[in-house]
Amino acid sequence: MLIQILLFIMASLLLVIGYFLIFKTTIALQFLKPKEDLASVLSDYGKFFVIGGILGIVCTFMNDRFFSVCFIIAVFILSGVFSSFLAKNLKI
Repeated sequence: MLIQILLFIMASLLLVIGYFLIFKTTIALQFLKPKEDLASVLSDYGKFFVIGGILGIVCTFMNDRFFSVCFIIAVFILSGVFSSFLAKNLKI
């Protein structure tokens, strides 16, 4: 039961982050170096996050340990790739 709650929280956070990356890219673009295609890349990552959130909600209701672990691993990989992309493009 606790794993289902945590998966649902993780999936809902992915949906919220994906929404902001798709529709509110100006918030994220303020902290990044100016490049031409950066808004489209952020929106692509947002789409991946939304898809991950939807899959997370499906995994929550399936209640299968294998799919839950696979989902958590996929979220870690996606977050790591996005974090490395973000670190390369920060204005510092």
